[in-house]
Amino acid sequence: MVAGFLLVGQPRELLKQFWYFLQAEKAT
Repeated sequence: MVAGFLLVGQPRELLKQFWYFLQAEKAT
């Protein structure tokens, strides 16, 4: 999954952006 690559890159920023993305998806 892409999550693995993101974790290897910048865990903090990428995870934060991913989290906001999930929140947006749930809000929809």
